Amino acid sequence: LLAILSYFVLIIYLIDSLSLNVLFDHFKTIYISNLNFIYEISKSAEHLFFGSNIINQLYLSEKGTFNYYLDYIYNFGLISLIPILVLIYYTINTTYKLRKKIFKNFSNHILFFLFIFIIFIDSFLRTGLKQPFIGIVYYFIWGIYLSKIRYNIKMFQ
Repeated sequence: LLAILSYFVLIIYLIDSLSLNVLFDHFKTIYISNLNFIYEISKSAEHLFFGSNIINQLYLSEKGTFNYYLDYIYNFGLISLIPILVLIYYTINTTYKLRKKIFKNFSNHILFFLFIFIIFIDSFLRTGLKQPFIGIVYYFIWGIYLSKIRYNIKMFQ
């Protein structure tokens, strides 16, 4: 919650002409866009499991995509999301199992909370994981954290 609030406080300070109405309009745009993606995905089982983006028709009518997971399912289907979900589960499950050993180092705390922010907050508000430059940084942070987990597994076996 603190990360979400700081995200919007940062937006307010970066843009001088931002008012509360503009912020609510932005949330309304996000909500409508997500509803349109959900509607398009849920038209049929084929769209849900294998994707429905054939001629980019939704991208022409929407102002943007704001949810990485909905955009991913819309383009490639739910089946293609399984490897990412397995990797998220592996990261969280291994962290939970080794929490007493991993969190002795403060940098592991930072990397874990960055991972949580990227996966569960930022990915639902925008599509940072699919962007070329910030996505590389996000996956790099995730990879560093996974390598630290692997190091802790080898060290304590």
